[in-house]
Amino acid sequence: MQNVLLLLSIGVVSLFSNCTQPKSAKDDTGGEETNAAQEDYGGLFLYSEAGDGWECGSLRLVPITLNKAASLGDRGLITLDEAMQKPGFRVMEKKEFGRQTEGWFRGLTVQNKTEHPVLLLAGDVVKGGNQDRVIAQDYIIPARGLQNIEVFCVEAGRSHYYDPNAAASEKQLAGFYGYHSVCSPTVRSKVYAGEQSAVWKAVAQVTQANQAETPTQTYAAIGSEDGTKAKREVCVNRWKEQFQRMPNAVGFVAVSNERVVGVEIFCDPGLFGRRLHPLLEGLAVEAVASNTLEQGRAISPEDAFRLAAAQTNAKAPSVPQIGKTTHQGTWVHLYSRW
Repeated sequence: MQNVLLLLSIGVVSLFSNCTQPKSAKDDTGGEETNAAQEDYGGLFLYSEAGDGWECGSLRLVPITLNKAASLGDRGLITLDEAMQKPGFRVMEKKEFGRQTEGWFRGLTVQNKTEHPVLLLAGDVVKGGNQDRVIAQDYIIPARGLQNIEVFCVEAGRSHYYDPNAAASEKQLAGFYGYHSVCSPTVRSKVYAGEQSAVWKAVAQVTQANQAETPTQTYAAIGSEDGTKAKREVCVNRWKEQFQRMPNAVGFVAVSNERVVGVEIFCDPGLFGRRLHPLLEGLAVEAVASNTLEQGRAISPEDAFRLAAAQTNAKAPSVPQIGKTTHQGTWVHLYSRW
């Protein structure tokens, strides 16, 4: 079937940031031709008819690509999981004047002594400290920087340092030892709503559905040898194979029962590729356990794409439904907040 290119204008071309320069009428995905209805927003394309292979369980992904000429690279950013493997980068329990205050579990301190800015995604789950946590919104921690961040607890049954045999100095520091993944859409939706009790409830729902319940009720139990691991791996591998055919892929719209449960767009294919596996792991958690999946937003994939892609315009007013992360004057990540 011949590709159909639908050009949709969202404003004067000169208003777009450097990361999203306009694309010519000739398609340039860098991968296999796909029978697709395409929508162009300053170099971003939604493949709304991408064909078979994008569905798994209860979820369907609609891929998004970026014209090669529109990408400015990853701007030197490294990801949270990459940073946690480097000396000089630490995630720690937040301390205020040497005391734990009420609501202490809602904040962490990130110390970055590396030479790279570090991108933290909303939904990233870190393990250790006094409780496993999920990051509430995107952050970019500057090189050689120190910053407090907002988080939510995803381990309701623990409020002490994960290693009871650790030295007192280590317990005082209360560092985090590992990265898990990006959490599932249901959990992320409750994080965006800002209610800790709702986050705990969502964690309980998805861990139960994945046969990953533990005494401390941690989300991070998903990923071990639980009851649905093999099914999740099928979804992750299927989606990864599809994206490998699109070297210029930078994101997707995730759909369940014709409702959008998430949008992710990065301004560079390489950066998206480094975040792809953790994002797919979070989606697969609910793709194989559809009874836990939130209904999402009653919006078409095309309209969800338009809503997010409009934020590539530096002069576009912000909207509460879309998170926008910028670095060095241009956007690097757009994501739905519902």
